[in-house]
Amino acid sequence: MTQEKKVPVYILSGGKSSRFGKDKALNVFKGKPLILHVAQSLDPVAKSITVVADRADKYNHLGLPTICDRQPDQGPLGGLETALLHAETGWILCASCDRLGIQTSWLFSLLQAPKKGAHVVIYRGQLWQPFPALYHTSFKESIHFALRDGKRTLWKLLEDIPVVVLKQPWDWDKSIDINNPSVLDYINTLKP
Repeated sequence: MTQEKKVPVYILSGGKSSRFGKDKALNVFKGKPLILHVAQSLDPVAKSITVVADRADKYNHLGLPTICDRQPDQGPLGGLETALLHAETGWILCASCDRLGIQTSWLFSLLQAPKKGAHVVIYRGQLWQPFPALYHTSFKESIHFALRDGKRTLWKLLEDIPVVVLKQPWDWDKSIDINNPSVLDYINTLKP
């Protein structure tokens, strides 16, 4: 993929990791932090990779430029708004710090989807799959008003804006959200 067709990539890592008891992005899988696995899976389509976290420079030691969440404690919607404001204009790809197994083909499908008039390009199976997905900076205004009104649920916003919905890939189960230590412990016991 040529550099011109790549997009800025943002990894959301601003959560409190309350189920982990420590920063889940730094939990080790196969010898390196989860967030590095995520960054590596996104690299084929990345013009740049930036992490949105609770403080700036948090993951710089891993070679990942990090910006501070503009509105802390607003969940993924707050992180997404921060990413869209940072990008200023155009499309970005946004992912979470805890999804292992993102397939390059899924990213290419997102980028190749027709986008005219859309604010979001997203996968959906039985549920919306908001990460990874493409978001246009024109979506930041909707997020701003939602957060101002105390609404932090992304899927509710998706029902009111122009969205390109792609069928969830058949191999989506190749990825997994590492939401608690027991999931990480389990997959660390699996043989490659």
